[in-house]
Amino acid sequence: MKVKTVDVIFLQTNFRHGLVDAVLGHAFYFFSDNKSFRMSITPYSDPTLVPISDIVLEVDSMRFNAVIDAKVQGKLVDYDGVPESPIIGELIKKTNEGAGITLGFNSNNDIQYQSEDGELTLRLSNRKNEVIYFFHPQRRMIYLENENATPAQPVNFLQGTVLLVDENLKFFGKNEADGSGFELTWKLDFSPEILKYVIALLQHLVKVSAKLKV
Repeated sequence: MKVKTVDVIFLQTNFRHGLVDAVLGHAFYFFSDNKSFRMSITPYSDPTLVPISDIVLEVDSMRFNAVIDAKVQGKLVDYDGVPESPIIGELIKKTNEGAGITLGFNSNNDIQYQSEDGELTLRLSNRKNEVIYFFHPQRRMIYLENENATPAQPVNFLQGTVLLVDENLKFFGKNEADGSGFELTWKLDFSPEILKYVIALLQHLVKVSAKLKV
Protein backbone atom coordinates (compact mmCIF):
# COMPACT_ATOMS: atom_id res chain seq x y z
CA MET A 1 0.00 0.00 0.00
CA LYS A 2 1.47 3.33 -1.08
CA VAL A 3 1.58 6.05 1.59
CA LYS A 4 1.17 9.80 1.00
CA THR A 5 1.87 12.38 3.70
CA VAL A 6 -0.29 15.49 3.81
CA ASP A 7 1.54 18.80 3.61
CA VAL A 8 -1.15 20.89 1.87
CA ILE A 9 -4.88 21.14 2.51
CA PHE A 10 -6.93 22.59 -0.33
CA LEU A 11 -10.63 22.91 -1.08
CA GLN A 12 -12.19 24.84 -3.95
CA THR A 13 -15.72 24.98 -5.29
CA ASN A 14 -16.90 26.30 -8.64
CA PHE A 15 -20.69 26.37 -8.74
CA ARG A 16 -20.81 27.66 -12.32
CA HIS A 17 -19.02 24.56 -13.60
CA GLY A 18 -20.32 22.05 -11.05
CA LEU A 19 -16.82 21.34 -9.76
CA VAL A 20 -15.20 20.71 -6.38
CA ASP A 21 -11.52 19.95 -6.12
CA ALA A 22 -9.67 18.98 -2.98
CA VAL A 23 -6.12 18.09 -2.05
CA LEU A 24 -5.49 15.61 0.74
CA GLY A 25 -2.24 13.85 -0.07
CA HIS A 26 -3.68 13.29 -3.55
CA ALA A 27 -5.76 15.57 -5.78
CA PHE A 28 -9.46 14.68 -5.84
CA TYR A 29 -12.10 16.09 -8.20
CA PHE A 30 -15.88 16.07 -8.03
CA PHE A 31 -17.93 16.83 -11.13
CA SER A 32 -21.72 17.04 -10.96
CA ASP A 33 -22.15 14.43 -13.70
CA ASN A 34 -19.95 11.89 -11.85
CA LYS A 35 -21.69 12.22 -8.47
CA SER A 36 -18.49 11.23 -6.67
CA PHE A 37 -14.90 12.26 -6.06
CA ARG A 38 -12.21 10.71 -8.24
CA MET A 39 -8.46 10.78 -7.79
CA SER A 40 -6.05 12.27 -10.28
CA ILE A 41 -3.04 10.11 -11.17
CA THR A 42 -1.39 13.04 -12.98
CA PRO A 43 -0.94 15.68 -10.25
CA TYR A 44 1.41 17.91 -12.26
CA SER A 45 -0.65 18.16 -15.45
CA ASP A 46 -4.28 18.07 -16.55
CA PRO A 47 -6.07 15.61 -14.26
CA THR A 48 -6.45 12.02 -15.34
CA LEU A 49 -9.18 10.73 -13.05
CA VAL A 50 -9.71 7.23 -11.69
CA PRO A 51 -12.50 5.96 -9.43
CA ILE A 52 -11.91 5.37 -5.72
CA SER A 53 -13.79 3.16 -3.29
CA ASP A 54 -13.74 1.53 0.16
CA ILE A 55 -12.78 4.76 1.94
CA VAL A 56 -11.90 4.26 5.60
CA LEU A 57 -11.17 7.20 7.90
CA GLU A 58 -8.99 6.80 10.99
CA VAL A 59 -7.96 9.39 13.56
CA ASP A 60 -4.82 10.28 11.63
CA SER A 61 -5.21 8.68 8.21
CA MET A 62 -7.46 7.79 5.29
CA ARG A 63 -7.35 4.49 3.37
CA PHE A 64 -9.03 3.77 0.06
CA ASN A 65 -8.74 1.77 -3.15
CA ALA A 66 -8.12 3.25 -6.58
CA VAL A 67 -8.50 1.54 -9.93
CA ILE A 68 -5.35 2.29 -11.97
CA ASP A 69 -4.59 0.50 -15.26
CA ALA A 70 -7.49 -1.88 -14.57
CA LYS A 71 -5.91 -2.92 -11.26
CA VAL A 72 -7.07 -2.12 -7.73
CA GLN A 73 -4.37 -0.35 -5.71
CA GLY A 74 -4.55 0.38 -2.00
CA LYS A 75 -3.73 3.94 -0.92
CA LEU A 76 -2.97 5.38 2.50
CA VAL A 77 -2.97 9.10 3.30
CA ASP A 78 -1.17 9.98 6.55
CA TYR A 79 -2.52 13.28 7.87
CA ASP A 80 -1.30 13.13 11.46
CA GLY A 81 -0.88 16.64 12.88
CA VAL A 82 -2.87 18.40 10.13
CA PRO A 83 -6.15 19.37 11.85
CA GLU A 84 -8.23 20.18 8.75
CA SER A 85 -7.52 16.80 7.14
CA PRO A 86 -10.44 14.85 8.67
CA ILE A 87 -12.82 17.53 7.36
CA ILE A 88 -11.69 16.98 3.77
CA GLY A 89 -11.58 13.22 4.29
CA GLU A 90 -15.16 13.11 5.55
CA LEU A 91 -16.37 15.26 2.65
CA ILE A 92 -14.84 12.83 0.16
CA LYS A 93 -16.09 9.74 1.98
CA LYS A 94 -19.67 10.92 2.58
CA THR A 95 -20.01 12.23 -0.96
CA ASN A 96 -18.88 8.93 -2.44
CA GLU A 97 -21.21 7.01 -0.15
CA GLY A 98 -24.15 8.76 -1.75
CA ALA A 99 -24.56 12.05 0.12
CA GLY A 100 -23.82 13.89 -3.11
CA ILE A 101 -23.12 17.58 -3.59
CA THR A 102 -25.59 19.97 -5.20
CA LEU A 103 -23.84 22.70 -7.14
CA GLY A 104 -25.00 25.10 -9.81
CA PHE A 105 -27.97 27.31 -9.02
CA ASN A 106 -28.30 25.98 -5.46
CA SER A 107 -24.97 27.58 -4.49
CA ASN A 108 -24.52 31.33 -4.28
CA ASN A 109 -20.98 31.23 -2.87
CA ASP A 110 -17.66 29.71 -3.83
CA ILE A 111 -14.75 29.06 -1.52
CA GLN A 112 -11.05 28.54 -1.95
CA TYR A 113 -9.27 27.42 1.21
CA GLN A 114 -5.60 26.51 1.43
CA SER A 115 -3.42 25.57 4.39
CA GLU A 116 0.30 24.97 4.10
CA ASP A 117 3.15 25.29 6.62
CA GLY A 118 1.01 27.19 9.10
CA GLU A 119 -0.22 29.73 6.55
CA LEU A 120 -3.93 29.86 5.66
CA THR A 121 -5.51 31.58 2.70
CA LEU A 122 -9.27 32.01 2.34
CA ARG A 123 -11.09 33.34 -0.72
CA LEU A 124 -14.86 33.78 -0.79
CA SER A 125 -16.85 34.98 -3.78
CA ASN A 126 -20.52 35.31 -4.70
CA ARG A 127 -22.80 35.89 -7.68
CA LYS A 128 -22.52 39.66 -7.28
CA ASN A 129 -18.78 39.29 -7.99
CA GLU A 130 -17.86 40.39 -4.48
CA VAL A 131 -14.61 38.81 -3.36
CA ILE A 132 -12.84 38.81 -0.01
CA TYR A 133 -9.48 37.29 0.89
CA PHE A 134 -8.18 36.57 4.36
CA PHE A 135 -4.55 35.67 5.05
CA HIS A 136 -3.28 34.07 8.27
CA PRO A 137 -1.03 34.75 10.18
CA GLN A 138 -0.76 38.21 8.61
CA ARG A 139 -4.40 39.07 9.50
CA ARG A 140 -4.55 40.79 6.13
CA MET A 141 -7.75 41.11 4.14
CA ILE A 142 -8.41 42.22 0.58
CA TYR A 143 -11.95 43.19 -0.40
CA LEU A 144 -13.25 43.74 -3.93
CA GLU A 145 -16.80 45.03 -4.24
CA ASN A 146 -16.95 43.89 -7.87
CA GLU A 147 -14.11 41.71 -9.13
CA ASN A 148 -15.17 42.16 -12.75
CA ALA A 149 -15.88 45.89 -12.71
CA THR A 150 -14.77 47.96 -15.72
CA PRO A 151 -12.86 50.12 -15.09
CA ALA A 152 -11.35 48.18 -12.21
CA GLN A 153 -12.42 49.32 -8.76
CA PRO A 154 -9.82 50.14 -6.10
CA VAL A 155 -8.58 47.27 -3.98
CA ASN A 156 -9.19 47.68 -0.26
CA PHE A 157 -6.24 46.45 1.81
CA LEU A 158 -7.26 45.82 5.40
CA GLN A 159 -5.85 44.59 8.68
CA GLY A 160 -8.23 42.80 11.00
CA THR A 161 -9.85 39.65 12.23
CA VAL A 162 -12.68 37.30 11.43
CA LEU A 163 -15.49 35.73 13.46
CA LEU A 164 -18.00 32.99 12.64
CA VAL A 165 -21.54 33.59 13.86
CA ASP A 166 -24.02 30.88 12.89
CA GLU A 167 -23.79 30.80 9.07
CA ASN A 168 -22.26 34.24 8.77
CA LEU A 169 -18.60 35.16 8.57
CA LYS A 170 -17.88 38.59 10.06
CA PHE A 171 -14.80 40.54 9.02
CA PHE A 172 -13.52 43.45 11.13
CA GLY A 173 -10.56 45.58 10.17
CA LYS A 174 -8.97 48.90 9.38
CA ASN A 175 -8.16 50.29 5.97
CA GLU A 176 -4.39 50.38 5.59
CA ALA A 177 -4.57 53.60 3.56
CA ASP A 178 -6.40 55.87 6.02
CA GLY A 179 -7.10 53.83 9.15
CA SER A 180 -10.86 53.97 8.70
CA GLY A 181 -12.90 51.13 10.13
CA PHE A 182 -14.23 48.26 8.04
CA GLU A 183 -16.90 45.70 8.86
CA LEU A 184 -18.48 43.12 6.57
CA THR A 185 -20.91 40.29 7.22
CA TRP A 186 -20.71 37.50 4.65
CA LYS A 187 -23.62 35.07 4.42
CA LEU A 188 -22.33 31.55 3.81
CA ASP A 189 -24.70 30.47 1.06
CA PHE A 190 -23.62 26.98 0.01
CA SER A 191 -25.60 23.86 -0.76
CA PRO A 192 -26.31 22.00 2.51
CA GLU A 193 -24.18 18.98 1.56
CA ILE A 194 -21.02 21.10 1.55
CA LEU A 195 -21.92 23.90 3.99
CA LYS A 196 -21.06 21.86 7.10
CA TYR A 197 -17.53 21.23 5.78
CA VAL A 198 -17.06 24.89 4.84
CA ILE A 199 -18.12 25.89 8.35
CA ALA A 200 -15.74 23.34 9.89
CA LEU A 201 -12.80 24.75 7.91
CA LEU A 202 -13.75 28.31 8.85
CA GLN A 203 -14.06 27.35 12.51
CA HIS A 204 -10.45 26.20 12.35
CA LEU A 205 -9.37 29.44 10.66
CA VAL A 206 -11.15 31.54 13.31
CA LYS A 207 -9.60 29.44 16.08
CA VAL A 208 -6.01 29.80 14.93
CA SER A 209 -6.50 33.47 14.08
CA ALA A 210 -7.84 34.20 17.56
CA LYS A 211 -4.62 32.89 19.10
CA LEU A 212 -2.66 35.80 17.61
CA LYS A 213 -2.35 39.07 19.40
CA VAL A 214 -3.92 41.93 17.51
